[in-house]
Amino acid sequence: MPPLLPPVAVHWLRGPGGGPTPYGAALRLQKRLAEARVRAAVDGRSDTDPLRSGLNILLMLEHAPVYTSGRRQRVKTDSEAALSSSESESADLGAQLRRNTGAEYYELGVRSYVHALESALIVTCARFGVAAGRSEHTGVWVGGGQRKIAALGVQVSRNVTTHGLALNCDVDLAWFAHITACGLPDKETTSLSAELQRQQGRHGSTTAAASVSPEEAAPVLTEALRDEFGAAAAPALAEAAPELARWVDGFLAREAGGEVSAP
Repeated sequence: MPPLLPPVAVHWLRGPGGGPTPYGAALRLQKRLAEARVRAAVDGRSDTDPLRSGLNILLMLEHAPVYTSGRRQRVKTDSEAALSSSESESADLGAQLRRNTGAEYYELGVRSYVHALESALIVTCARFGVAAGRSEHTGVWVGGGQRKIAALGVQVSRNVTTHGLALNCDVDLAWFAHITACGLPDKETTSLSAELQRQQGRHGSTTAAASVSPEEAAPVLTEALRDEFGAAAAPALAEAAPELARWVDGFLAREAGGEVSAP
């Protein structure tokens, strides 16, 4: 059986000074990469234009606190208007859901794609000692479906996906007190670190690791995604496409600094 997706190149985004990446800058970067992915599929790949390499790219980042709302959501208060997730692990998988390579055929429906993302998150949580699973609501949950530890939001346009998933690693959960996360008033939001601390409290232990940073979670999540999608490898973007990696870092630096990139 062929892999579900062609190889995916991974790139960790860093904000100014190596800190969290501004959400808006990362969002604009993702849009440019998705547009280029579509263009490469329609017009063909290019060996001279790094943006038309045709690569599937997994962006890993920790972004600054931001509240987001859906297109149909009406923002009601100033606190909800500020764009959410503080210090969470976010991955945007810009992969093509269907592609004919001439030798092998990959096909993956949207529902299967989301299911695979959830599976990778569940495996990642388990590797840090947190038992997680699915519920009737989208995302990944702990505590019998009462506490949400990871959110999913996938957009598909012309067979290319954007957005992806956010795994709460070492989040200041106070940010969620200002909103009804995902429109579910009877549910809570949690994180890997909060769940490990909860376990310590139950067992009276203070020896186990009680904090998981995004940097610690990123390689574990990358491996889980690679295994779930059956990708042969998940190389660093800097190795797979050095020119594209430099373009990505340059674009992000300009956007994060308030400079508008040329269309």
